[in-house]
Amino acid sequence: MTAAPFALDTPRLILRPLADEDVAAIHRLYADWDVAKTLSRIDHPFTIDAARRFVAEARAAFASGAGYTLAMVERDGGAVVGIVSLRVPSADPAATDEERAADAGLGILGYAVARPHWRRGFASEGARRMVEFAFADLRLDRLQASALRDNPASRRVIERLAFAVAEAGIVEEPRYGGPPRVGDRFVLWRRQTDPSRRR
Repeated sequence: MTAAPFALDTPRLILRPLADEDVAAIHRLYADWDVAKTLSRIDHPFTIDAARRFVAEARAAFASGAGYTLAMVERDGGAVVGIVSLRVPSADPAATDEERAADAGLGILGYAVARPHWRRGFASEGARRMVEFAFADLRLDRLQASALRDNPASRRVIERLAFAVAEAGIVEEPRYGGPPRVGDRFVLWRRQTDPSRRR
């Protein structure tokens, strides 16, 4: 019997691995400067070739278990409204043994929503489901997320999920150039969400 395709469900969304047909949607998402400027790990300008690489790298990471970069697909209409991602550094084939040991149990949460779909709660809905998957299915110990100081919408998503600031004033060099950006790194521990592990 063929296994069912991987997908995570929420009331309004289906979260599924990226596919080749998502290249155009990924290009529209990250080519929008209002989205790209809130992220430090995305090149800008973001070309269609960059979108193809993004999808190919996401698929490779999913296959290895090193990352889950999922399209957030609206149930009503099937539009790709954004992405939600979970990187698992200890599963990265390129990581050294020392890096794997240091990152054991860690997941890194990310998300981005296309501008036409802002202010509809999709980032919170997708991120919440990814947190559940990380803790309940992957049994990770802790999740990390970062937000720039000048991105209050992203910070609200993280704070609603009960993440707490672990490192304040992190300086990031954007891949698209320009001055360094200041943000904060947040952490959420599984024991905070798992009643069986609370003391």
